[in-house]
Amino acid sequence: MNVRLQTAIGALVAVVILTACGSASNQQPDPSDLDPSSTTNATPVNESTEAEELSDSKQDDESTDHQAADKPDASVEDGYPTKPRAESVPREPLQLTDEGSASADFVAFRNTLRQAVQDRDSTFIRAIAAPDIRLTFGLPITIEELDLDNPNAPFWKHMEKALATGCASEIFGIEPERETWVCPHVFLAPGEVSAIDPYEDIVIVGENINVRIAPTADSPVIDTVSNEVVRHDYDSINDLTETQQQAMSTIEGWHPIITSSGQRGFVSSQYAYSPIGHRAFFTKEGDAWQMNVFIAGD
Repeated sequence: MNVRLQTAIGALVAVVILTACGSASNQQPDPSDLDPSSTTNATPVNESTEAEELSDSKQDDESTDHQAADKPDASVEDGYPTKPRAESVPREPLQLTDEGSASADFVAFRNTLRQAVQDRDSTFIRAIAAPDIRLTFGLPITIEELDLDNPNAPFWKHMEKALATGCASEIFGIEPERETWVCPHVFLAPGEVSAIDPYEDIVIVGENINVRIAPTADSPVIDTVSNEVVRHDYDSINDLTETQQQAMSTIEGWHPIITSSGQRGFVSSQYAYSPIGHRAFFTKEGDAWQMNVFIAGD
């Protein structure tokens, strides 16, 4: 596998990542915010049970998106408050590849890990955690301090999102003599697009992801975004409740963004990734995979 530029880390600046424990948003992304046709879209944890519903909603989704495109000022309707558009910027497409799918051994491990996370299998997580696993940038903490036996602990939701999309191979100085995988691949995005600002930008992973006027599944669709870099809308965070802010770093919330055209809105957080959000690093120890790092920030 090719070695990414070590300078990708040097570009990252300290950032506040919302990792506090909290309940997921009461509003779950509805099927109209999920597009199973994308080759790089995030993989819902319950994808197998939702596939039929997603397929049925696809035609309605397309017509909704066309209406939004034909009517860019739809945000003024239905009593929803509006905000002035931000400055427009050139669109920055970013088509990330799930390199992990090329390694049958890693794919098998990742599938098992995804199931363990869905099942809240704390025994499995303890088994794959390296003895010296890195979990913070500050004072070291142990795997036990993640409260793994609590199914509602933040770890589970953050790991769920980290594994929901693709992974990339990297010799990253953690175990330089061995193959290393990082999930999600978005962490290495600044090495792909030099213009990415790790603490100002958000990477959208997926095709035709709806941008809604409010952080609810029933609010009007005002735009769509596809595999591209958008801006984080810090101004709109204050409009979110504490619970909604906590859900932004999971697959169950809504993320405020600014599109390249300057449109402000919300996308399902399942498809919105910070380059310095939670990520996990895995290496092979003998015949078994280990998790060496699970961390957020820089």
